[in-house]
Amino acid sequence: MKPARIVSLVIGSLLALIGFGLLAGGGILGWALATQRDDAGYFTTANQQFTTDSYALTSDKIDLGDPGPDGFGEWANASVRVSVDNVGSGEAFVGIAREADVETYLAGVPHDDVTSTRNFGRSSDADYRRENVDGTSTPGPPSTQSFWVAQASGVGTQEITWPVEGGSWAILVMNADGSPNVTADVRFGGQVDHLTPIAIGLALGGIVLLVGGAALIVVGVARPHELDRGTAPAVVTGGAPPLPLVSTAGSASPLHLEGHLDPDLSRWQW
Repeated sequence: MKPARIVSLVIGSLLALIGFGLLAGGGILGWALATQRDDAGYFTTANQQFTTDSYALTSDKIDLGDPGPDGFGEWANASVRVSVDNVGSGEAFVGIAREADVETYLAGVPHDDVTSTRNFGRSSDADYRRENVDGTSTPGPPSTQSFWVAQASGVGTQEITWPVEGGSWAILVMNADGSPNVTADVRFGGQVDHLTPIAIGLALGGIVLLVGGAALIVVGVARPHELDRGTAPAVVTGGAPPLPLVSTAGSASPLHLEGHLDPDLSRWQW
């Protein structure tokens, strides 16, 4: 095989493989967008129960990059939704604020950071880290603080929606009166506006690469038609070859030809 064909075959195979991956990714993302979102367009988790005997539950630091026009929120156009149900008696509070403000509010207050979660729906699958173990301070009601970018409090399900922006953030869940022993069912949701064009772009790009790769593979494996440049062979159309002409000029006697018909010869066979 010529080197040019080998190169064409290798490049075509790589393009086809990448194209198949892009097409599959676009298809899966399109399926998720069509079937896995709620009526508001959010992907949501199942309820997970979190509990602590301290004053508050906070998320680990959520770092979304530098704030500003080039930050995560500007180009992703994403939003987060948090829903909280207070399992105990009384009112629940949920809020989102910059991590530094939350740490200042809970300075000296024993509380738990949720460091990881696994199977949603079971409280035993959440890991906690106790902060300010020896702290003796008690927090005031969280709703009286002015630094929240999104907050909700009351009886029953409390829900907040926050347009994502760059910076370091934290989610806080407490009893609305600031008392200890917090137990709540929490559900998270998120949506990104640009996922639909991303899915379409992946699918179209995959199709283009698949077609281009297939064309290069065909060029690499197909043999081009080669014409024979020599003398074309004589074509025999049937029958006995003609007898050579014999010149009788100067012959002492005339040419005598004699033939006999084969009695068993078929009229269709010569």
